Amino acid sequence: MVRIFALAFVLVVAAWTPAHAQEQTERQRLAHEVMQSMEMERVLSEFFATMAPVVASGMANEIRLTPVQTARLSVIVAEEFRAETATMVGQMVDVYAERMTEEQLRETVAFLRSPSGAAFLQTQTDAQAELERIGQEGGMRVGVRAITRLMQENEAPPPRL
Repeated sequence: MVRIFALAFVLVVAAWTPAHAQEQTERQRLAHEVMQSMEMERVLSEFFATMAPVVASGMANEIRLTPVQTARLSVIVAEEFRAETATMVGQMVDVYAERMTEEQLRETVAFLRSPSGAAFLQTQTDAQAELERIGQEGGMRVGVRAITRLMQENEAPPPRL
């Protein structure tokens, strides 16, 4: 019985694969175009340049590095992020190609090429500093609330069991 199901599966996959592969290839191409339109490599590179010192500092605290070692680690982390960027963009292309239809990808490309899409992308670029500030301020508020709650929990008597 298992052999029959296995054979049926192989036959279905064999019949379906060429059409699916062609569709997937076009979806991959369109998803890649979306990533290019969004300048995803540049966006990730800038993000990683900002995050490298934070990541390095966290790592350095865990393994108790000296300030000189931490500074060097920050440079190395930035270099490794840069080396990883193309791979990550390729993986992002795969995600979009798998989850969006060809029509949706075509519409996304058309939007990004339209005046409204261009304005959207330019707004993202122009507002980057403001968006980062919003994220930092939100993170600080969350941090203060989390520490306040932890301190309040530590002041409270332990629950009775």
